[in-house]
Amino acid sequence: MQQTVMVALVTGILTASAALTASWLTSRATINAARLNVTTNAENQRRERARDLRRSAYVDLLTYVAEVRWRVRDLVHRAAAGDETALIEFRTERNAVGGELARRRYVVYLEGPESIRESVDRLQAALDLLGDDLDRALQLRDPDAIRAEVRAAREALSQETQAFIAQAQAALFDADSKLI
Repeated sequence: MQQTVMVALVTGILTASAALTASWLTSRATINAARLNVTTNAENQRRERARDLRRSAYVDLLTYVAEVRWRVRDLVHRAAAGDETALIEFRTERNAVGGELARRRYVVYLEGPESIRESVDRLQAALDLLGDDLDRALQLRDPDAIRAEVRAAREALSQETQAFIAQAQAALFDADSKLI
């Protein structure tokens, strides 16, 4: 009988020890899983936030480029219709427009990635070319000559805008792009 009690006692101690060990291991695994889950969620939120910031910067730049294109179109139409104030207005606003464009370009530079920089620089160069051609066009008197003077630059800007959009999409959706 004493042996039976002893066996029962040892079995009870072993069972309790096993249960405590299993409970401890389960709690450690649960804590580690929770920690990993929190870390993963934080990383995903950080990546999503960085992506949202990039997207906003890209959209802001593209929106401003579209506004500039509409302003150029308006100035060309006005000059072709004989409005002599178009050149004065253009020259008055050119620096302000350039400053706003530079600000947006720098935001895109900061949001990255580096692969987008070249496309932004080409877009800026196309806008500069359009500005130079527009300055010359607005000094002309012949409506057809005014339109012809900016036609190639407007097309180049359109092509660079499309190239920037493609590059921006790649930067947003490329799994290998480095998000800060």
